[in-house]
Amino acid sequence: MVRAFANYLTIFLHPFQSHEFFREKRLGETALEDSKEKLYCPTFIECTAISWIFVIIASIYSLITLNIQEGGFLSQSKIPLLFGAMAGVILHPLWLLIYVKIWEIVILLSARLVGKEGEISGPIKEVVYSSTCAHLLLLIPVIGKAASAVAILFFLFVGLKKNLEFSLLHGILTIFFPLIFLTILVTIPVLTLVTLGQFLK
Repeated sequence: MVRAFANYLTIFLHPFQSHEFFREKRLGETALEDSKEKLYCPTFIECTAISWIFVIIASIYSLITLNIQEGGFLSQSKIPLLFGAMAGVILHPLWLLIYVKIWEIVILLSARLVGKEGEISGPIKEVVYSSTCAHLLLLIPVIGKAASAVAILFFLFVGLKKNLEFSLLHGILTIFFPLIFLTILVTIPVLTLVTLGQFLK
């Protein structure tokens, strides 16, 4: 686990070089004596365990914030927030699994649409798993959660660009595809209801 955390930290600090190394190693373009030969992408279990630590710390920050506010975190108005923080910790592995599966599907579909052939599930896992290193930003009080959410997209983009060799436009479209899809999914029913309402008047 110590080695996994070291790699987790290395990917966080050097995402471009890390993904270039993963790609070169996969293609056999890196020398065995390379000083980075011990670098590997942590497994899902390792990513879950490591990121869980930072989620717990972020929840402790939340509890401290709730406690110093008027009434403390046991006041009736704060109980939903307290349960929310606890649920975030308990359900973290499930949320992370859902996150991983969704992005694996999105990236695979995006890769196939531009004609990328062959076995790419390994590199896709490297891209998605390594993006969880953004959880390190949860160590920052107050803004850690927002910073982590933005950083995850950044790390995904770097992985797409350097590991899977997506173009700039392709990488951007892939990152924003879930948002575009959800927007369309919400917009169509709304427009349908509005149109139907106008028709029935």
